[in-house]
Amino acid sequence: MESQAKVSSLDALDAFRSSLILYLERARHILDDVRHEVIRTRAWLEQDRQPHWKKQIRLRAHELAQAEQELLTARLSEQPEVVRDRRRTVDRAKAKLQEAEATFDRARHWLRQYDRELDPHSKTTQSLRQLLDLDLVKAVALLAETTRVLADYAEIAPGRSLGSVAKALPGPVAPPDAPPGRSAGGAS
Repeated sequence: MESQAKVSSLDALDAFRSSLILYLERARHILDDVRHEVIRTRAWLEQDRQPHWKKQIRLRAHELAQAEQELLTARLSEQPEVVRDRRRTVDRAKAKLQEAEATFDRARHWLRQYDRELDPHSKTTQSLRQLLDLDLVKAVALLAETTRVLADYAEIAPGRSLGSVAKALPGPVAPPDAPPGRSAGGAS
């Protein structure tokens, strides 16, 4: 049985660590973009769409009142063709007002539902962000430490003792022939 590990390439660990760091940065950037888009959409509903459609309701209600007034004037003139044109104008104005009211109601509905609809997705993105910020950062550090330890191990000459390398390692390391519970640095 051989007492030496065969470490063939630390480059693969370094490459994986580099790829993990790139992934971590890209994923953070994407999650930040998603968070900003959620905030921007909410602000758009509150500060743009609702005021816009309120204004449109006022304008279209004014247009409808004006069209109804013109219809009344046309009826008094007793010209059937003019009355028919004015009636179509009133019908179009009513339809435009109803469209504005319906769109305003949809914007208000989405604003009320926005947090409830996005809450499960927000929790998922928060969990993913925690995974990136905690676990993957630890993984990157662990890979760096593992690479360092393996590089130190690979440099041990066949006649060199593990105790001399153990001093460079963090924490206690047991020599290969020590009983369990004993570290290289002394008694347990």
